[in-house]
Amino acid sequence: MNTIRYQRGVTGIGWLTILMILGFFVFLGLKIGPIYMEHYSIKSVLHSFDADTDLESKSTRQLRKAIQHRLTINSVYDFDNSNIKIKKRSDRFSIDMSYEVRKKMAGNIDVIVSFDDKQEIPFR
Repeated sequence: MNTIRYQRGVTGIGWLTILMILGFFVFLGLKIGPIYMEHYSIKSVLHSFDADTDLESKSTRQLRKAIQHRLTINSVYDFDNSNIKIKKRSDRFSIDMSYEVRKKMAGNIDVIVSFDDKQEIPFR
């Protein structure tokens, strides 16, 4: 009867293991969360051009400059502008933003997140 009383619940080592696993995922979330928040800002910049009505008169250089300006307004400073590929077609702009973000975790362990965003913006 005494052994049942000692076998209830989680041991101290069990709690330590659970806390270590939870701590790892919290640490991972703190490293990856800002990456996805910045990606959301980049996507919102791309989608913001859907409402523009004077795109037909713009060149690809002017559109690139407008994208860079809106990224700066949205506090996206670490984005490499060479990742923006713009093609002007007869009835629309095609924008391709493919990029990777690399963050240090600890020591020589890195997290690499890849994004591939494409946006077709028709002229109005």
